[in-house]
Amino acid sequence: MTLLPREKKILCLCLITAIGVVAYVSFIEPRLKVWQNLKVEVQAKEIELKRDRRAVRQKNRLEEKLELLKKEIRAVSGSWQPSAWLREIERTARKTKIQITSLEPQALKERGFYKKSQAYVNLKCSMDNLTDFLYQLRESGQMVNIERLQIFPLDADASSLKVEMLISAVFLVDEGREEGL
Repeated sequence: MTLLPREKKILCLCLITAIGVVAYVSFIEPRLKVWQNLKVEVQAKEIELKRDRRAVRQKNRLEEKLELLKKEIRAVSGSWQPSAWLREIERTARKTKIQITSLEPQALKERGFYKKSQAYVNLKCSMDNLTDFLYQLRESGQMVNIERLQIFPLDADASSLKVEMLISAVFLVDEGREEGL
């Protein structure tokens, strides 16, 4: 059987097409899929890297803000010692003519990079003296916090008061040294 030149050309074209399809399906298409999968993985890694870089930048900014706040707090509080805030309460009470009936410091509570000190304070005073005491304590620069305040009248006309307070102060812990807030 002899093939005409036209049929030979068609047969060659069919063989070339069949070889091309087989090559594409068995070699080229799997490689393309692998490259596409790698591209998707690289894009996912790039997104993850951007997110991680953003988190690191944010962490660095937060650490810088924390250090700045610590410096500002140290500048306000100076070299305040943990017992100094109790002396400040007593000094402010004498100054405002308030009688301290009891002052009970509690143990320091450690909270990471700071310690919190609390004291229960019972007072006898008038409302004017109490107001002055609270204002001066707040403005003392020692950054004490009044966490609880209960006021009871001592007599019928309520000119004398019994006051129960829970006052706290926070101290930064820095390299074995404590500084008050």
